Amino acid sequence: MRLVMVGVDAVSGRPVLLFEEVGGAARLLRMEVGPVRARAIEAAWRGERVEPATLGLLGLLRAAVGHRPVRVVIGAGAAGRWAATVLLDGGGQVLTDPPDAVLLALADRVPIMAEDDLLSPAGTGAAGLAPEPTPAQREQLHRFRRFLADVVPDDFRV
Repeated sequence: MRLVMVGVDAVSGRPVLLFEEVGGAARLLRMEVGPVRARAIEAAWRGERVEPATLGLLGLLRAAVGHRPVRVVIGAGAAGRWAATVLLDGGGQVLTDPPDAVLLALADRVPIMAEDDLLSPAGTGAAGLAPEPTPAQREQLHRFRRFLADVVPDDFRV
């Protein structure tokens, strides 16, 4: 899987990660995340240094046990929720929350995989997604909304 978009769901307004299958049928994985995690994941995706508490803690644990992640697998967990398994060199594994595992995978540049039953055919997972707006786009939208708040039908008569 490769991350192709950090966006916002048009209906719920919640941040969404969109992954695309690599070397297969180009199926998609769509994952809702919280806004703080979305910002951290987007920064790591852009190659920026990210140090949220969870990533810092994982770094300390890596140093303590002497093993590094080699792959992240996202799959079905208990009660219909998703879970992620971080596979470590030396054969160990750690079960964790998928957004934390994605952040770790991006920071350590390890592959992200997903179980087949979580993937959607290409074209269906991206519906209703919009990229996170830039500050300039937010300002433009704010100005447009102010304009709409003050406009009256007579403004459009010729």
